[in-house]
Formats: sequence, structure tokens, C-alpha cells
Amino acid sequence: MFIQKLTIKNLKCFADESEAMEFNVPDGKTEGSGLNIFVGENGTGKTATLEAINFLTESHFAIQNKLKIFDFHKDTSEIIVEAIFNQNFNYKMPETYRGQFFECNGLIFTASQRDRKSPGKLLSPALSVSTSVLNVDQNYKNSEGKQGKSVEEYHKIFDAGKLDKDELNIFYFDKYRTRHITSGTFTTTFDRIIDDLNWKFVKGLKDNQENKNAVMKLANDYFAKMIEVAQKGTGEKISQETKAFFNREDFEKIKMDFINILWPFSDAFFALREENEANQIPVAKLGSGIEMIFTLLLLRSISNQSKGSIIYLIDEPEISLHPQAQKKLFQLLLQESKDKQVFISTHSSYFTEPSFIKNIARFQKTKENKIIVHKLKDDTLADELKENRNFFFRHRDLFFTDAAIFLEGVEDYDRYSKFCEGNDFLGLLGNFYMMNGCDPTLFFEKFCGQFGIKYFAVVDKDFSINRSKWHRENRKKFIADLKQFIKDKAINFDESKFDQELKKELQETPRTDDREAEEIDLDKVKVLKVKNKNIIVLKQGEVKDYLDKDGNVVSEGKSDKIKELKAIFGYIAKDFPTHRPI
Repeated sequence: MFIQKLTIKNLKCFADESEAMEFNVPDGKTEGSGLNIFVGENGTGKTATLEAINFLTESHFAIQNKLKIFDFHKDTSEIIVEAIFNQNFNYKMPETYRGQFFECNGLIFTASQRDRKSPGKLLSPALSVSTSVLNVDQNYKNSEGKQGKSVEEYHKIFDAGKLDKDELNIFYFDKYRTRHITSGTFTTTFDRIIDDLNWKFVKGLKDNQENKNAVMKLANDYFAKMIEVAQKGTGEKISQETKAFFNREDFEKIKMDFINILWPFSDAFFALREENEANQIPVAKLGSGIEMIFTLLLLRSISNQSKGSIIYLIDEPEISLHPQAQKKLFQLLLQESKDKQVFISTHSSYFTEPSFIKNIARFQKTKENKIIVHKLKDDTLADELKENRNFFFRHRDLFFTDAAIFLEGVEDYDRYSKFCEGNDFLGLLGNFYMMNGCDPTLFFEKFCGQFGIKYFAVVDKDFSINRSKWHRENRKKFIADLKQFIKDKAINFDESKFDQELKKELQETPRTDDREAEEIDLDKVKVLKVKNKNIIVLKQGEVKDYLDKDGNVVSEGKSDKIKELKAIFGYIAKDFPTHRPI
């Protein structure tokens, strides 16, 4: 079972109850099917969502030590996290009910600030937290389907051990990389592995006397050599004194031991060590990026041998990883998400692969401080991404901006950037995006609309007019060469009629489709703008008809052109979130 929907209330930047966020769940066969990629600016709820999911199964003692008063959006209200799973599950009643259970479809976590001291306790935690199952059945029942009495509230208190025939394992890698392959104050992933290994070891000794004898011989030899190398007689005097003080003969056997014989993995750790060398470098000291990937590989190895659902939560997986390692990690996560649910929050373009655009959720905070999560709803856009060559690596940055200005190409980018730099439009510079000509203009408008990105475009005149395929810069030379060829071959033709027909063919007509432009007033300046779209069309040609390579307005018609350009970028700047006039 995996999380299908999630709602969050009153946690950090989530104020009122959020709209239900819908997530991808693994189908068991397709890479990326269970991958969920969170993008967006800082403070938009990405990390809070990962934390909310983690709260669903984390121990209350650990949550009370992590969750702080300032994590409540409004201190007088509860934090509520509700998760609905992709399939229902059976939740066992207490053992006294002899195998009875009730059907559920999710979990709900709540946290509130205490308004009174716990009775009979010297110290009380500041917060009260609880997790309960969301029951579908109102009455519990047995394996034959016979119903019992009503399910009471105390029956719903969540205990992972009561999940019938399934497990729910959530592993959270926060941005501070809380250790997963070392022991900690709270039970870590590594602690759980160690406990399992110790249990298997003890069972192996009980079931096989030969194993037990071999282990005891190794332990005695090891202890003796350790004392001999360090300092012979260590601990003997203190044991004698303890024996005399308590008058206990058995206290003479107190010794300094270096490992727990029946719990030998308790002090274990993963380390880099050369063969037959004593020097060890713990994996945790090799870097947080390496530690995280090592842990993922370890968890994959373990999960392949276990049952149950596994969910990974990774905040900023790119931390401490160079670009090539980020690419490899993304491929690893794609593989893992075939049968596991994976959530990542990222600021790296290496995790926003266009082929998996349906896996991307863009978080955004509105002016009213409401959190909105944008996901792709138009499937045709995903198909277009696969079919065209208009979306390049540089365009992945779009997922991390609230507004974008699209330009036709490199020349437009360079000249408009220099013009804006010299005319107090500096706030626009970081949000220019190059297209491959004007044809992708409407594609990017649709893309930005799907992900809540404010969209603008500045295009050449030919975007909104119908022109023959002959209408190119070299047409004059081509026509002259054609006429010369005819004359050289002594072919008789009416040159005057030829020119008249060619003029008809090359005639420009305004477009009347979704590229149709209309003239509007911007600060008392007439400019062309595509109807009902934030697409501005140059009136007098293309960028080089307006600006030279240094971003200066050309001399021909200079006064009108500079007014037009300032009106265009002034219009954009007024409605642009990052522009701050100098």
C-alpha cells in the first residue's frame, strides 16, 4: 500500500487545509511509476510535505523532540496530516479479540500544543501527538466476515505491528542527512538492521553448539590479545576490590570486555578498510552524499528480501553530489520507484527530466499565502515533449521560477539583455529563456500555464503574419540568380508578368488564428500584442531591426523604436514578480 492522496493543515507554510495532493504510486514493473518530484521556490511547502509523510509512522517520542512550537502555522490550531492509500488494508484488533480486524484506507496524524500539565508528571512534553487509522468499516469482523461491535476510537490508535499481512516502512533522508547507517539517540535504519542481525546471531548459537563453541574460543582469544597488547592486568585490581567491598566471590570474574558476545553487532559500523590493515574510515565520514547513496543501496538489498511497502523521502538529494553523481542517483531512483514510492524535493535540474514531466509537482505560494501544487493535466503536452526538439536542458530551470520571458534565439537573448541592462530593467535579466525560433512560443505558453508560471514572450513580426515559404532574407538574391539563369539559357519569358505574380506570392497577410495580433496602447505607445495572450510582437521586423549587437537602438526610426521597446518591457515589468525598478 502506498500514499495516493495527502492533505496538510496548519504545518509550517500550510495554513488552512490544503487541497488533496495526488501522488504517483509504483506499478511494480515500470521505472519511475512511483517517483514524485517536488520543485518550487524556498518556503513553498516541499520539505514540510516530506516531514508530514514521515510523521505518519514515526514514533511519537521522536516527533515530540523534532516538532517545535514555531512549526504550527497558527499556534491555537492543530496540525493535521491525512493520508489516503491506494488500496484498503486490514487493521488487527488487540490480541484479546482473537484475530478480528476492521478495514481501513489511510492514516491521520494530529499534533497540538498542551494547554495543561499531564497529571502526576513532573515534566510534560509541550506537544500532544497521535496517529490513528482511518477506518472504512464501522464494525470489526472476523476472517469469515461476521461483524462484531463498533470500532472504538482507542482501537484506531496506530501501531505498525497491527497491519495485517503488510508492513509500511518510511525512510526519511532530511537535508541535514540524519544518520541512517550509524546508531543514534532514536532508532535509525542502521539500528533496525543491527537488531535483526543480532537476533539471527543469537538464534544461530542456540541452534548449533558447534557454532557457540567456536564463537567463545574466538572471543576469549580476542580478549586476551587485546589486554596483552594494551596493558596486562587491566581491570584485575578493580575486580578484586569490588569482590572485597561486597564480599561476593563471583565479582572476581568482572572483566573488561570489548564486544557484547551475545549482541556482537551492537558496535558495528560500515567502514572503508584495506585488506589486512587496521585503519578504518567510517562511511559516515566519507561525505553525506556518499552515505545517502550507500544507504539507498543497502535498503534496496534488504527490501528485496522482505515484504511490505517501502517509501523513501529525500530532501535535496543533490547535496554534496557532483553533476555526474546526480545523474546516476536519478537513474537509481527511477529503478527503485518501480516497486517503491519515492519522494524527492529538489533544486537541481538533473532531477527534472522532461520524459518524467508527469512525476513533477511544482509548489507555489500565492499572494494570499496559500500553497498550490501544480501538476501536468494536459497529456498532449507530455506527448509534445517527446516528439519535438524545443525543450532543452536550459529549459529545466523553468520549474524553479515563478515567471519567464521567452525570446526567439541567441541574438534576441544577447541584444534584449543588453538593452534591459542599460534601461533600468535589470530585474528581468535572470528570467529570459531562449526558444528555437518562434514556433515553440505557444508550446511554452501551454507549459507555463500547466505549472503556474507567469508567461511572457517577445517575438518578431513574422510570428503574426502569413508569409510564403519564399519570404526569406535571401529571396532577392535568389530571384536575381533565377532571372540571370533564364537569360543565360535564352529562355523567352515575360519578366514584367513574372514580377507581378511573384509580388502576389510574397504578399503578407495578418494571421487570424491563435497567433492573431492586435494593436494596443501601452503608456500612450502603440504596440502589437497577440489577442488574449502575453505575447508581444515587434511592429517593424525583428530584433536586429531595433537593436545593434551592443543593445543600442539603431538609428533608423530610433525615437519610435526606443518608445516601443520601453513600452514592451515596461508592460512586462509591471506584472513581473522579481522586477525592482532602480
